[in-house]
Amino acid sequence: MKSPSLHGERDQEAAQKEEDQRIRVGSRALLYRARPQERKEDEGKDEALPQRVKSELGRFFNVSDLDITNREGVITLRGGVPNEQERQNMIDMAKKIKGVREVVNMLY
Repeated sequence: MKSPSLHGERDQEAAQKEEDQRIRVGSRALLYRARPQERKEDEGKDEALPQRVKSELGRFFNVSDLDITNREGVITLRGGVPNEQERQNMIDMAKKIKGVREVVNMLY
């Protein structure tokens, strides 16, 4: 026959495992609920990112004729620039801006 203390420890372990499982399931549920909110926040960032890129580039370059669009962190730069060096500098700088994953060069 098993001792009562050993049996009680096993019951506690089983209860702890069950509780851990509930926490994991609950965490997943919270994670799934949070994802749509994150997407909504990202959409706002999508709209603000082109303006932030234009503002940052505007500190060093004339960006009045540039069109800057964003799709999920992929920034597209369109417009005319005076020379090859300035074009490359704009691309390099845009790549360093927070939120930019990639830069598509449509500068001419």
